[in-house]
Amino acid sequence: MATGYDKQIRGTNIAIRNANDAISKAQTNDGYAAQITENLQRLYEIAVQLGGTAVGAETDALVAENTRIAALTTAATATTVDGAGTQVTGVSAAIPALAGLAATPASLTVANFSADIATVTASRANYGADMVRFGSAVATMQTTSVNLSASFSRIMDTDYAAETAAQAKNNILQQAGTAVLAQANQTPQTVLTLLR
Repeated sequence: MATGYDKQIRGTNIAIRNANDAISKAQTNDGYAAQITENLQRLYEIAVQLGGTAVGAETDALVAENTRIAALTTAATATTVDGAGTQVTGVSAAIPALAGLAATPASLTVANFSADIATVTASRANYGADMVRFGSAVATMQTTSVNLSASFSRIMDTDYAAETAAQAKNNILQQAGTAVLAQANQTPQTVLTLLR
């Protein structure tokens, strides 16, 4: 029984580590999305200043950087399994394709940048939801791990106490048996002494 608890505790602790990794992944993707949003806001400002379309070296650099950052956001799925076999899956998908990342001047418009900001903001909301969900899973699994560890400890203490009591009983029985045998060995000598 104690071995089963030990296995569950270890499985739960691994699941906690996996869920924390998923939180880190969501935080990383959210950080990428925050930078993309900042760059999109600058592109939006440039487009407004230039009458609706963003063009120029700064625009090219920001579009290239956003493309590079967007490629870093992956939809790496994380699966955590607690000691009981319950699965919690997924980190929200990578940031979807953005209209304002196309290299053509026609795509570098105020409307596209505004739509892209809304798209990235929605992705950030999903990352935040993932962080909350996995944070909740971590808290639940930590409680489970603590409770299983306490049960495991009580079982081990009980097993130890039972074994100690059984050993003491066996020692007493062995000593009593030895004493009876010693007495039995002395009885014939006592009889011989009396007969003499």
